[in-house]
Amino acid sequence: MRDPSIASNPYVLLLATEQGGHVAFVSASTGEERFWAESRVIDFCKLIADNTNNIHAADGAAGDGAVARP
Repeated sequence: MRDPSIASNPYVLLLATEQGGHVAFVSASTGEERFWAESRVIDFCKLIADNTNNIHAADGAAGDGAVARP
């Protein structure tokens, strides 16, 4: 990301594939990575959940389901 306003935006997450291509492809391999886009959505949700839990733990607050903002 060359544009500083994008690179510094905490709400933008760049995911680049090693070989490029369409992100909704079905892989020839089996397992978790067979459906690339769906696997990335799960990873993103886990990242948000971990971030929310870490912020609540640091605040000493019980999680209320709110999305944490960096």
